[in-house]
Amino acid sequence: MQIIELFIFYITYILLMVSVIGFGFCFNNLLKIKYEKNLGIILILGLIFLTIISYISIFFVPHNYSFNLFIFCIGLVFFYFNYRKLNKFNLVITLATILFAGLIISKTHDDFAFYHFQQSINFTRNKIQFGMSNLDFSYAKHSSLLYLNSLFYLPYIKYYLFNAPNHLFLTGIILTLSSYSYDKDNLKILRFFSFISITYILFKFTRASEYGTDIIGQLLIILFVYNSILFFKTTNQIIKENILVISGLICFFCFTLKTYFIFYILIYFFLLARVDINFLIIFLKKKYFFILSIFSICFFYALLNIVSSGCLVYPLPFLCYENFIWSMPKQEVMEYKIWYEIWAKSLAGTGYIIENSNNLIVNLKWIPIWFKNYFFGRFTDNLVLIFFISILFVILFRSNSHFQKIKDTNVLIIYFFINLILIFWFLKHPSLRYGGYAPFFLLFLIPISNYLSKFIFHEKELKKKFNILFCIGLIFFFSKNIFRIKSEIGRQDFYKFENFPFYSVPDVKYKKFFLDEMIPVYKPIDNNCWNVPSPCPYNKNINAKKKYNFIIFYKKN
Repeated sequence: MQIIELFIFYITYILLMVSVIGFGFCFNNLLKIKYEKNLGIILILGLIFLTIISYISIFFVPHNYSFNLFIFCIGLVFFYFNYRKLNKFNLVITLATILFAGLIISKTHDDFAFYHFQQSINFTRNKIQFGMSNLDFSYAKHSSLLYLNSLFYLPYIKYYLFNAPNHLFLTGIILTLSSYSYDKDNLKILRFFSFISITYILFKFTRASEYGTDIIGQLLIILFVYNSILFFKTTNQIIKENILVISGLICFFCFTLKTYFIFYILIYFFLLARVDINFLIIFLKKKYFFILSIFSICFFYALLNIVSSGCLVYPLPFLCYENFIWSMPKQEVMEYKIWYEIWAKSLAGTGYIIENSNNLIVNLKWIPIWFKNYFFGRFTDNLVLIFFISILFVILFRSNSHFQKIKDTNVLIIYFFINLILIFWFLKHPSLRYGGYAPFFLLFLIPISNYLSKFIFHEKELKKKFNILFCIGLIFFFSKNIFRIKSEIGRQDFYKFENFPFYSVPDVKYKKFFLDEMIPVYKPIDNNCWNVPSPCPYNKNINAKKKYNFIIFYKKN
């Protein structure tokens, strides 16, 4: 029976990937860019396109079984009309199958139980509701990934593929970077940039339960920086246009995942500032659907933030408006903003909080505690891995034959921006999960790639070493997950694999309450909401009303 369940789970995942690729082809055609042969980019484009669809549709209908089946059938139709463009699709399926092992989990990450699952499941049962942050502050935390997750709510599989978008992004990123690595016409600095990134990703991010709404955005940023460097290395105007489109979409999409990605938009504006004004005018005229897509992403991101909390961007108090009946008070937003910083600086964690934390977060007083609670352990593990990969590549690819490399001022400026982002990250939210993986890895990646690009290689020798390292990375990824799955099957706690291959969801007891106009709300008893009917949880100081067929939750006076 478990084998049948696993087979159904796998086939459903592959069919969803095929449908997403279909949407990617559609989006690629609408954007008028030339990425048909790069299935990794097509897969990423499909997920971004579906995110825009989820943003718009949630105002009209919940993402229930019927709606989601309809959407993914459309994607399959798009795939059918574009399958002739596919190249080496069997290799794509093989890679997706290997990575699929990371999707089989019994234990999800803590935030998934806390609010990710409940937000996504709420979108499958209700269209958008106003003032959800009044039920619990977690509803104010906006991430477009949670809207995208809700489209993966399907019959029989139910919510067990809510982690699938993360894994599809991972597949798309690895496919894209591998195509860049093996392109013999590509610049060596970019080939090494791509392949070192693949190695790091396969060794560091092996399990879907680790991703949350943060990791995939950081991996997309690595791809964004690759394209930013390529932008200055190419003289082909068509390639420059394509880069501006794909980089713009990735950059603004990442911002909708987490607000701290906004700083990478500075790099994108730097790209725009370096082009000829005539080129820019022609680009804006030709790529009108790209402009519309960016506008839609930004507009609905801001609108959905306002709908949930009254803030254009949560948790920035100066962008919050208290004149809506459902708005969060600015003082409350400020308190949560401070709390997030306290948590990121390791002044608080699961089961503890350092006394006088509010004062410690200023003037670098938090650094000794951060070193003790965070640096020695989580941070050093990542540091050791990056050092190991860097030394490995230097040993394997360094030779006695090299040529003088001309310095690229534009690349140095991009590197300067990354260092500024890293400094801001350290001063405000120094947790690798909160945007630290990407800039810290890029701090090493760019100079190592530049150094290795000085050496002369025979193409056959280069590809042979790439193949060996790629295979080792995939074997490590797959083996680590197989051993993990075996261990989770043997667990005796709550996270034991009792419903293999699906993750554990507790049976939470709850109470049902009715607000005005018989609007139901639910409150769990001694647990997180998990699969409690939506909306959940329930704050006693809340009321609700219906207006224009929308439900509005607001605090009592």
